[in-house]
Amino acid sequence: MTLDAAAEITHYKGALLVAVGTDDDIVSPQPTLGKSFIRYHPGEHELLVRPMDHAFNMTKDEKQIDELISMTATFVKKHIH
Repeated sequence: MTLDAAAEITHYKGALLVAVGTDDDIVSPQPTLGKSFIRYHPGEHELLVRPMDHAFNMTKDEKQIDELISMTATFVKKHIH
């Protein structure tokens, strides 16, 4: 509880993918908190905002988690050196 994650992200220079759900009732408010990581991150970044809960709607269907996996793979391929 003493760690300020947004402040810590200023030290990470690599590419950052942030995925947040507007229906997340655990980490909120979203997308405001997700955008704070983007604002403080000095490197390349992408923000994925979807109408999903904290677990990417996994208990409802696989659509969001499948999209997240696909986007993550694309993001890693784009930024791997």
